[in-house]
Amino acid sequence: MDYDNPQFIAAVKKILEAVGEESKQNPPASNPAETPDIKKELTTPTVHAFYISDSLIDRAKRQSADEKRHQWWKDFVEVAGIGIVFVYAMITWFLWRESDISNLNQSAANISSGATADRSLKQTQQGIAELHAMSLAADKQTILANRAWVQPWFGSIQDVGVEQKTVNVPFTCMNTGKGPAGSINAFVVLEYRNRDQIPTFDYTPGHPVNVWQTGVLTPNPVSTPLPYRITPIDRGRSSPEHITTKQKAYDYTFGLKYLVIHGRIEYRDILLKQSHWVTFCQFKTSGVTALPTKTLEACMRWNQTDTD
Repeated sequence: MDYDNPQFIAAVKKILEAVGEESKQNPPASNPAETPDIKKELTTPTVHAFYISDSLIDRAKRQSADEKRHQWWKDFVEVAGIGIVFVYAMITWFLWRESDISNLNQSAANISSGATADRSLKQTQQGIAELHAMSLAADKQTILANRAWVQPWFGSIQDVGVEQKTVNVPFTCMNTGKGPAGSINAFVVLEYRNRDQIPTFDYTPGHPVNVWQTGVLTPNPVSTPLPYRITPIDRGRSSPEHITTKQKAYDYTFGLKYLVIHGRIEYRDILLKQSHWVTFCQFKTSGVTALPTKTLEACMRWNQTDTD
C-alpha cells in the first residue's frame, strides 16, 4: 500500500476524526450501581486492534504543499497589509507636517503683513497729521501777515521831576499791519512809583487811568492820529491831574522813585472779524541808581501781544 498517497492520508484523518467524535458522544459508564438499568451480566466485548504507525501520524500532521502555499500567501498578505498601512501612516504624517509648517509660515507671513500694514497706516496717519499741521501753520502765517497790528507810540516825556509841574508824555496808536483796525480802546497809566514797587497794571474803573479811543485805524502811517497828552491822575478816570510835589520831585531826582508809563490796547480786525490786544510798559529814571531786578522784569514781561 502506498502510505504517501494523499487520498490515503485524507481517509486516515477522517477515520481518526470519526473515532474521536464517537468517543465524545458515548462515554463509558462509570459505575454499574449508579445505572441500575444496565444489566449486570454483560457479554465479553470483541476488540479489534487497529495499528497506525508513527510515521503515518507524522505525515497526517504534516501540511501539504498546497496548505503551505496557502499559508505563505496568507502571511504575505498580512505583512504586506501592515506595510501598506505603515507607509500610508508615514505619508500622512509627512503631509501633515508639511501642511503644519506651511500653515506656520503662512501665519508668520500674515502677522508680518499685518505689522507692515499697521506701520504703513501709522505712517500715513502721521503724514496726514503733519500735512494738517503744516496747513494750519500756513493759514496762521497768512492771517498774521494780513491782519491789523496796532502798536503804541510815545513822545518825549515833559516836565519829569519838576516841582509844581504836571509830568506828561505824548501818546497815540498806529496800525503797522495790512488790515484795517476798528474799535480801538487804549488804557494808559503814567505814574511815579517807589524804586522797589512794580507798576500797578490795573486798568479797571476806579483806578487812575487815561483812556484813548478812536474808531478806525487804517494800515497807513499818514492816518495815525495826533498824539494825546498823557498825565498822572490821582483817582479814577477823568479825575484831576497830579501835580508833582516838592517831595516827589526830590525822590525822583535822587533815585528813590521812578516814572513809568504802561497800558493795554484792545482793538478788532475789521476784515478778519477778530479781537486783539497788546500790553506795553516803559520806565524812566534820573539815572542816579538802577532799579531792582524784580521791577525791571515786571515791566519787561508786561510787553506782550496776542498771536491769533
